[in-house]
Amino acid sequence: MSTKKQGFTLIEMAMVLVIIGILVGLVLRNLGGQTSTARDTRRVADLGNVSNALSLYITKFARYPTTSNYNTLMQELKEKGILSSEIKDPGPGKTYGYVACSSTGAGEGAHFILAAVLENSTSQAPNLYSNALNPVPGDWYCNIGSQMLGGGVTWSATSQCATNANLLCMGN
Repeated sequence: MSTKKQGFTLIEMAMVLVIIGILVGLVLRNLGGQTSTARDTRRVADLGNVSNALSLYITKFARYPTTSNYNTLMQELKEKGILSSEIKDPGPGKTYGYVACSSTGAGEGAHFILAAVLENSTSQAPNLYSNALNPVPGDWYCNIGSQMLGGGVTWSATSQCATNANLLCMGN
């Protein structure tokens, strides 16, 4: 009685390796997009946390900080004891934007706008950006000047909140 050894042929082994390679490539490609979505999720959460800190600020001081940019906003919130540490954008070379606004019949610091440059457009994940201020209400008077937010975006007009698909604006 002779026993014949059964095994895989070279072609069968090559096909298995090709299939595994294709599956690994698909998985890695999908994971790459999740990191940018995770950073955008953090940006939305960060702006929400800063917005909550600003709510505490207005409760204490009856107006929003009238600083001219996000970095000085962080310094003021730390000096006033509202925040213990700075909240920074998770992307390299990017920062958040801040401006104090006034409205008809109200003084400077009656409203604010926070901005962040997203890696994905708001249409790619609409549920994530459902609390976006888009567009800015027409009766707000915001003197933004020119703030570099990084990623090649200069935030210079409130209309950009409505026209730039990668710019998230939140406000009150």
